[in-house]
Amino acid sequence: MGKAAVAGALVAVVLAAAALFAGARSFDWSARKPEIAAAVGALVGRDVEIRGPLALEPAWPLRLRAVDLRIAGGARAAAAELHVSPLALAMGDIAIEGVRLVEPALTLERGATPDMATAANALAALAATGSLRWLSAVGGRIDYGAGEVLEIDLELAAEASGGAWLAEGAARWRGLAFEGAVRVDRPAA
Repeated sequence: MGKAAVAGALVAVVLAAAALFAGARSFDWSARKPEIAAAVGALVGRDVEIRGPLALEPAWPLRLRAVDLRIAGGARAAAAELHVSPLALAMGDIAIEGVRLVEPALTLERGATPDMATAANALAALAATGSLRWLSAVGGRIDYGAGEVLEIDLELAAEASGGAWLAEGAARWRGLAFEGAVRVDRPAA
């Protein structure tokens, strides 16, 4: 294959990607908010409501930013980055591959132990019955009641479909920092 053919193929790929991104950016995502919330809900196995706006972020991998999420069971997040499949998007479908929660707030019963395993279990409980491959929390807070708060920055990755999670990251409580990795079972629904 000649240099001109390679250059032409490269230009075609770049133009196709630019056209896909431009089309996706101009699309009215708010009109599909219930469908997107249902897709996220199916992944985590809980009802999800998106109260704020949706927008495609100019980044790779492609991701939608949803503002003000409410997740059944009392959890909420200031925002979420929903990583979407570009191939599905090109075909007019929405396939969410992962979810990053920004400033999630979770509530646990008083008396829970504030450590990495508890933090990972609290985050994993959001995806108890779903088929999500990964879920992360950035700037999260787990409220234990009476002003006790555990701050978390964790990423959960499924070891296998429906299997245990591997949680990596950090948690902070009363000035103590916990870092590392812990394996947690996917909780029963």
